[in-house]
Amino acid sequence: MTSFHSRSRAALVSVCIVLAVTVMFTLFMKNTLSATSLPGSPTPSVGIATQTPVPEVICAQWFLLDNNLPPEKRALEEAEYHRCVNARKTGVPSATEVAKKFATFFAGRTPEPTRLDDSIHKRAGAGTIVEYRSPRVPSNFISENYWYAEVGNKRIVVSPVTKWANGDGVELPRPWQGEVWVEVTTLNESSHFAAEEGSFTIPVKTGRVKITDAQGQQLVISAENGMKFYFDVPTRRFIAGLSTATPVATPTSRPYP
Repeated sequence: MTSFHSRSRAALVSVCIVLAVTVMFTLFMKNTLSATSLPGSPTPSVGIATQTPVPEVICAQWFLLDNNLPPEKRALEEAEYHRCVNARKTGVPSATEVAKKFATFFAGRTPEPTRLDDSIHKRAGAGTIVEYRSPRVPSNFISENYWYAEVGNKRIVVSPVTKWANGDGVELPRPWQGEVWVEVTTLNESSHFAAEEGSFTIPVKTGRVKITDAQGQQLVISAENGMKFYFDVPTRRFIAGLSTATPVATPTSRPYP
């Protein structure tokens, strides 16, 4: 009987020892893992700030700055790299800066309706004045409005324009030069009568110009400085006034743009 109790106590002691060792090992592993970080995922210590990569380092990862590249390719890569660095250093532009850039870009241009249907159509002489920027005019020209008429089997479109910038968008010295563009097409605009088209220079540099009235096919063109010009559509000439065919200037004619 004594031998049985001795064996029971020995077994109980063994179990307790095993449990104690297990608990100690578990606590040891927990402390070890909490003090050790996984590879590639560093855990910063309390009170130590992580360092943010500078723009040069970030942008260098995206562009191949290799001296073995062809010179033109290397130049393009370097230009993109510097643009990246400058953009990251500058940060996101404010709403005021964006508005200023847009105001500078669109300086001297006519505000346009969002849809052609919103524009004002007004009968004038033998045709119609459309208070809308002509879709035929490139962005480096100001277009206030245009006039059109259907004569026989032809559609005639007259657009007074002002060249405010060169082809690269660089503003030209003021006062800007005005021109009158005449386009002649079939009624469905499927083909042009090129021999009857042209660009005609307004005799005086006046800045912005627009059509303000018409009598028959004679147009009144008003400038922003208060001057008025009269353009006879059939003869493609500037005249002294309405109801007269007396020319005041023979405009310089160039092919329709």
